[in-house]
Amino acid sequence: GPIYKMMDDGQGGLTPEFFVDAQGVPRSVIQRPNGDIFINNYGSTMALGRVRQYDSNGTLLRRMNTFNTGLPDYWIDSISKDKSGNTWLGSSEGGISRMEGRDPTVPARWRNFGDHNDDAEHYPWAGSEPMHCMYEHDEGFIWLGGNGIGKWDPKSGDSVGFWNYSNSILH
Repeated sequence: GPIYKMMDDGQGGLTPEFFVDAQGVPRSVIQRPNGDIFINNYGSTMALGRVRQYDSNGTLLRRMNTFNTGLPDYWIDSISKDKSGNTWLGSSEGGISRMEGRDPTVPARWRNFGDHNDDAEHYPWAGSEPMHCMYEHDEGFIWLGGNGIGKWDPKSGDSVGFWNYSNSILH
C-alpha cells in the first residue's frame, strides 16, 4: 500500500510524490493540525485494521493498538476528524473512540463510546452496539452511527437522542 501526496510541479500543475508504504491496502488517511498523518488499512490478515501515525515527512511515529492507546478494539474500520481537530477511530466490534489533543508532546485523552467501558464513561446507548462512525453537524452536535444513530452534544457531554429499529422507522 504505497501512499502518494500531490505536489506542485513548479509549472502550475500537480505531480504525485511517494509519501510512505503503509503496507496492506490503505483505507483512511487523515492529517492532524500538527501535520501528523494517520493511516489505517484494509490490508491482509496481517495488516487488517492497523493504525499508524507518521510525521509530515513519512517517518513512522507509532503503531496504535489497544495496549498503547484508548482504542476499544484491534480492528479499526474508519478514521475521521471533527472541526476541533480531534481524531475519531471507529471499530465495528468495539465502538468508536475520540482521541483529543493537538499537541504531540501532551498525552492524548481518549473518550470511548461503547458498552465495553464498564461504566467508566457514560454510554447512553447500551445494547445498540456498535457505534462505529461519526459526523459533525454544523451546529456542533456529533452524530454517531451503528445499530441505530445517536446524537451527542460535545459541549455538555450529554446524549441528545437515539433512534433505532425499536423506537423509529429505521431498520
